[in-house]
Amino acid sequence: MNNSRLLVWTDQGLYCPLGDFFIDPLKKVSRAVITHAHSDHARAGSKAYLTVADGCSVLRARIAKKAHIESINYSEVVDVNGVKLSFHPAGHVLGSSQVKLEYRGEIWVVSGDYKIHPDPTCIPFEPIRCHTFVTESTFALPIYRWTSCDKIYSDINQWWQSNRDRGLASFLHVYSLGKAQRILASIDATIGPIFVHKAVKKINDAYAAAGVRLPGAGVLGETENADLSGSLVIGPVSDPGAFVGDGGYRVASASGWMRTRRHRRASRLDRGFILSDHADWDGLLEVIEETGAERVIVVNGFVHPLVRWCRDRGKVAGGTSTISGIVNEDAKATDVTSQSADSDFGGSTHETTGVTFTGQEPSTPTVRNGASDTPDLPLFSGARIFDGGCRIIDGAIETDDGELQGFDRGCYQTSFGELCLQLDGSSQGRITALSGYLQDANDVDAAHALRLLRGIEPRQILRASILREMAISESELSDWMYRLCHDESGDLIETISLIVPAAVKSGSYSLDALMAKVNHLQQIDIEDRPQQIKQLWQEIGYEDRMVLNRVIAGGFRVEEPMLAPALSLMTGVDERALAYQLRVGGSSVDYNAIIAGAARLSDVMPHPFHRFEDVDRPAQLFDLPPADLWSEIRWDGIRAQIIRRGKQTLLWSSEGQLLSDLFPELIDAAALLPDHTVIEGDILGWKQADVLPLSSLKRRLKSAATKKMKEEVPVIFMAHDILQERGNDLRNEVFVDRRSRLEVVLSATDGKSEQEVQQLQLFSPCRLQLNPLLRLAHASNLSSHEELNDRLQMVETLKSDGLGIKLGSSLYGVDQAPWFYLRPSPVIVNAALVSVKVPRGENEEVEFTLALMQEGELVPVAKMPSLELGEVDSGRLLEFIRNNTVEKFGPVRVLKPDLIFELACAGIQISNRHKAGLTVRRSKVLRWCGEVNEYPVHSVDVLRPVTN
Repeated sequence: MNNSRLLVWTDQGLYCPLGDFFIDPLKKVSRAVITHAHSDHARAGSKAYLTVADGCSVLRARIAKKAHIESINYSEVVDVNGVKLSFHPAGHVLGSSQVKLEYRGEIWVVSGDYKIHPDPTCIPFEPIRCHTFVTESTFALPIYRWTSCDKIYSDINQWWQSNRDRGLASFLHVYSLGKAQRILASIDATIGPIFVHKAVKKINDAYAAAGVRLPGAGVLGETENADLSGSLVIGPVSDPGAFVGDGGYRVASASGWMRTRRHRRASRLDRGFILSDHADWDGLLEVIEETGAERVIVVNGFVHPLVRWCRDRGKVAGGTSTISGIVNEDAKATDVTSQSADSDFGGSTHETTGVTFTGQEPSTPTVRNGASDTPDLPLFSGARIFDGGCRIIDGAIETDDGELQGFDRGCYQTSFGELCLQLDGSSQGRITALSGYLQDANDVDAAHALRLLRGIEPRQILRASILREMAISESELSDWMYRLCHDESGDLIETISLIVPAAVKSGSYSLDALMAKVNHLQQIDIEDRPQQIKQLWQEIGYEDRMVLNRVIAGGFRVEEPMLAPALSLMTGVDERALAYQLRVGGSSVDYNAIIAGAARLSDVMPHPFHRFEDVDRPAQLFDLPPADLWSEIRWDGIRAQIIRRGKQTLLWSSEGQLLSDLFPELIDAAALLPDHTVIEGDILGWKQADVLPLSSLKRRLKSAATKKMKEEVPVIFMAHDILQERGNDLRNEVFVDRRSRLEVVLSATDGKSEQEVQQLQLFSPCRLQLNPLLRLAHASNLSSHEELNDRLQMVETLKSDGLGIKLGSSLYGVDQAPWFYLRPSPVIVNAALVSVKVPRGENEEVEFTLALMQEGELVPVAKMPSLELGEVDSGRLLEFIRNNTVEKFGPVRVLKPDLIFELACAGIQISNRHKAGLTVRRSKVLRWCGEVNEYPVHSVDVLRPVTN
């Protein structure tokens, strides 16, 4: 083989000195050979472009209408200064090509981007025999393996149809060139209306000019007030809500990156479809072997793994991760140059820039521009100005014998393994997926699913570390390759499931059949289990293999918080009742019984709570008549409703949590209430005639109501309102009348005349209480607005949580005007920012920790998700964090305590669990003070006099 310098790497991109042209240049050049029209391969501004005829219309649409574009057909050879150049199908998008260069018997092939899976909108990939092969490596890790495209199209159809049936719009985020057209040509266009983003419409027109027929579609935003309910919207839509108005919608993505859980969760979409326009790991290896190349140059993606794989098999290999300069449609630009992705040819090692693909040092190219002044003439000898198209009819590829090769798109039902992949999306996406699965599954499979999702699973059959060694052995991966796979996935069981080679004949088990296999594994000797598991790996697909491995290792992910809303969506039964039934159902797996039990709770569900609105100053209420303002001293407790119906008594929190089994003493006390009565109030920790801190009360929420716990944290129910009495709905009565009824209901009035009852109530309502645990909150109206300040002062003296203000003429309900809440004035202190917790998962928030001084050291007193700073100060804060981080503990960044904020502290309570000896429940940063030497940090002792 000749040692000619066919290609070298320069700062302008990949350059052929002999032919004097660039392939997919990074900057403006005189002659640009373009593999395809994606923006990381085709850039505007060059004087002349050469591409394959099938891709000319797309290239012109992407760079400029007046660009000088010349073309040749696939396999047609053009001589450029003695270098024979030809294009060959790459199967990536319409007009995507491999560039074959031949000079004095030496053949180089630059692949561009390619895939070997079928695509009805472009010519299939054609392997080319060569000496040197320049290959992409977007998905060059063994965890990236693609499944049937037809299965993906069916899943998209199913998702769209399900959304359509619920009147929702379906937004599918895909790249505007290639992926969008591939999906349009492959889905069932009869399901409903189709809209495309304007960027997709532009490319669709170019595809049509090349002879590709796609289904008709409207253009998003062209028609005002277009009804998108039930439609599919394809393209890069950043804000779906701006187009649907009051309508609902779901958002999905189709990308190869959806293969791993880490990327699915990071996307925060409702659904992820694993569909890529790039070759997977097996495809890359297959193509490299088919080329017969002795030398392999790896670019764009996971360069290091593919280079080492080639070298381990005796090939000369090297690479660079920056040949394309920017990221393309699927390429997530994983930088692997830091992993020693050296480019060693003939003993010379080069870094990311300065790579000479022949092993020689790069030189500055000499570009001849003589022909550039005649743009109407071909600048590439033998080429022609574009005038042709490709042969694609109705989404099928026309072969030389005239037959059409279509694709069978069967109907698929979601398996439990596929469901588990969908549980990594947004909350709404998980709820929808769970609901759909449970609705379609038979009772036995649904029962197994409930057990697994609630964390009720068989004991561990084999340790995950053993499974890992088994998977490495089965896949024949080296340790370094496994580590790269695990680093990319971030999930041990997922990595194990992905690296095991796909079974030649893989079936999809029902969940019942899969659990039967698990039960069989439990019955056999532990030394026989590995061989049985390996056999199972070869019998089932990746999704089921993931479920099997999680169950075997005893680490199945619990999704119980999603079950109640999913079952509610499916059945219409109240979500709160379902959540309670799931919690008290023990190990029950009969989901029909769970639903039936929840349905029976429908008569004892709480009414929607009337909302309060915080008021900063009493003067804000001066426009309301004082006689109509009723004040209540409110304590820091759990707002709840006691519901008495027949023989049932239930206690519901305002958060929808059923608390009956956590506070049985209140349930016993409420048994004295009249039947069909609903009372609203606060659960308070109450000991020795004093209200306990909320932190003490919360202990009751975390453990069973044991005798010891009830003695340590006794409780009362402080009643504020009555919503139903003896079956009569009182919510449409004014508060003054409801209050009178509440006093009567909570009074021991048996055997007393009405006059005696009124006198006793006037003298002391507490003497009339029905039960010591059911207390009547003090409430009275105002004689003047000025009295508000006096009552607020009483709140500060009592160290209560605040003053509730209700209108005596108000009705009860969330649709009514809000009540008001006045809180004591906060304590203002200077606090130092000492740490920041960086969010890692979907449900995590950033957390800032501020501290005060105590005995010469800083102790945390407040944690908050936001400092509510302006844009300028937020930028300064980020810069401070970067420059002043002294330690890192996982997601926590410990900072130099040099930044001071003015902090308003309210809800201050004594706490033995905190180092400061107190906790601040409601705190707010008022302003950025400055450096610590200008604004000294205050002491914790400033807060102690106002602790509740």
